Amino acid sequence: MSLLEPSPELEIHIQSRIRMPSRSWPSSEFKKKLNALPLYHAADYLWGIRPDGTILCRDLQALFSTTVEDDLLTIYTVVAMGARKFPELGELIPDRHTLGMPASPASIAEYVTPRAYMAGAYLCDECAGTGGSEMASKCSKCTGLGWLLRPWDWWSRDC
Repeated sequence: MSLLEPSPELEIHIQSRIRMPSRSWPSSEFKKKLNALPLYHAADYLWGIRPDGTILCRDLQALFSTTVEDDLLTIYTVVAMGARKFPELGELIPDRHTLGMPASPASIAEYVTPRAYMAGAYLCDECAGTGGSEMASKCSKCTGLGWLLRPWDWWSRDC
């Protein structure tokens, strides 16, 4: 069962993207063998999404071990990174309250797990992870999430 629930239209769109040819390895193998659209490639990991919303993580150094990603922030981070290339995936990224992030910044620092950090998430330095500020209910930098994504080129390669 997937932690994400794409709309039927998005499922069709993801599947059509999977069917498009890919010239680079391991993206082409990810599409063909796992029926997953590569979203983000960082260091030794490649993440992708299946049409049903399942996020897969392939450890390229562990004899091509592929697992279903179960760290929620990593899932949303990878989808947010993928939405930079495939904007239609933005519908899968919830707001901070739907995500169920803790209210205290200290807890959020723990919430940004090492795996999510590897995928590109980091604590918002403007609101210190609270998602808001004294001036506004939503932080202007992180739009209320409490976390941000690194620039696209941070440890990434094109999928």
